[in-house]
Amino acid sequence: MPLFVVATLAPESPWFYVRKGRLEDAERSVSRLAQSSDDVQASHVVAMMVRTNDLEKRDRPQNSYLVSDQES
Repeated sequence: MPLFVVATLAPESPWFYVRKGRLEDAERSVSRLAQSSDDVQASHVVAMMVRTNDLEKRDRPQNSYLVSDQES
């Protein structure tokens, strides 16, 4: 039960926001997660996350575990 409470109150990951196209929320999340002593530019971090996400989508195989109609 306590784990459920913690999980429901935990903030969303910046990756979640990037994948949903909510870049301003992702920047706020990165800023909040960074330590105050770090000199982090949230916009640069989010830009790198967007680039990584785009590369992952491009390189993701379009295969499926479902049987296709075009069997070899």
